[in-house]
Amino acid sequence: KRAAAKVSQEKKVAQEKTQETAVVECAAAERVALAEAAAREAVEREAAAREAAERAAEREAAMRREAEASEQRWKRSEEECARARDELAQSVTSLETHRQQLLEERESLRQQLAQWQESCCSAAAGRHQCEQRLADSERLLARWRGEPSALELLDAESLDQLERDVQGVLQRIHQRRVTALEEEHSCPICMVASKDTVLVPCGHMLCSACQARLPAAGTPPHQRCPVCQQAVERHLRTY
Repeated sequence: KRAAAKVSQEKKVAQEKTQETAVVECAAAERVALAEAAAREAVEREAAAREAAERAAEREAAMRREAEASEQRWKRSEEECARARDELAQSVTSLETHRQQLLEERESLRQQLAQWQESCCSAAAGRHQCEQRLADSERLLARWRGEPSALELLDAESLDQLERDVQGVLQRIHQRRVTALEEEHSCPICMVASKDTVLVPCGHMLCSACQARLPAAGTPPHQRCPVCQQAVERHLRTY
């Protein structure tokens, strides 16, 4: 009886240890699954952040190029105004010298002086037009930069037009970026793996990993190309 009781006690202890081991293994498996899910989510967030940073850098570069072009136009306008002022000053000096030398031809000199005054008025009008164009360019540049002081002067219709213009520019930048990525060998989605899968019928190429992450064809939402948003009928693997 004591031996049987001892055996029964040992079996009970073994069963309890087995249950504890199973509980520990289940908890460890859950922790491993949570860690893997967190790692995958972190990788996806990092890829999205990298793509957003690249888009922001491209927009900033485009705006910087536009600002440099406007600055160059402004400098050229200043140079033209400076040349006009120099020419005007030289003309006035020459006119005064000629007037001193030709006192006897005062009436003729007055006529010439009147002509030079008209030229001065024309030059001043040209300078005013240059300054007006420069001010318009600066206002337009301020609008494109999104400065609050410039946007407050616009009505709703003008703001809508400006928004459409900006959206058109961003769309052209995005199309150029997509075209540049297509010309390269890297996947236009993850920009890491090589393109090895063709989407039919649009013909855009992705890597197999990005293609696998697309929703299945024929189920809502329908599978669409992430580049051109065209419906995908099937895909082909290239080697």
